[in-house]
Amino acid sequence: MHGQRIFVSDHNHEVSELFAEILSGEGYRVWLDTPTELSVHRIRAALPDLLLIELLPNQPVPTLNLVEQLRTHPATVNLPILVSSTDYFLLKRLARPLSVLGCQLLMKPFTLETLLEVVRAALDPSGVPQADRTPQVLWPELPRCAHFY
Repeated sequence: MHGQRIFVSDHNHEVSELFAEILSGEGYRVWLDTPTELSVHRIRAALPDLLLIELLPNQPVPTLNLVEQLRTHPATVNLPILVSSTDYFLLKRLARPLSVLGCQLLMKPFTLETLLEVVRAALDPSGVPQADRTPQVLWPELPRCAHFY
């Protein structure tokens, strides 16, 4: 369903803008924020249909704390959360705790097709609550075309 709201937070402003352009082009409404400005209150105020956040290699704790806080509030307990990172080892190490928190994980770099596929799957209106879905970890093979970092 297009018109769904996606809240995007990436440390790289150009990447955030690219995500916004791509997702807006697909009919989604996109809000951008930086990891340093991102807060539970801002997310709850926006009431997005999907949260796409970056797990920073040098600062994973704030992201983990944010996700834990979102899972304790009725308004965001079932919010689909897609966590991406460029740090393979960090994402692999935190895959289990993030999966337990109901997050989908996406390793950067990834292709445009992968991004759209994962977003569509996270926003799937199949009636299955996000908390009841089996979390996925996407470790893509090295793409031969465009990369998004």
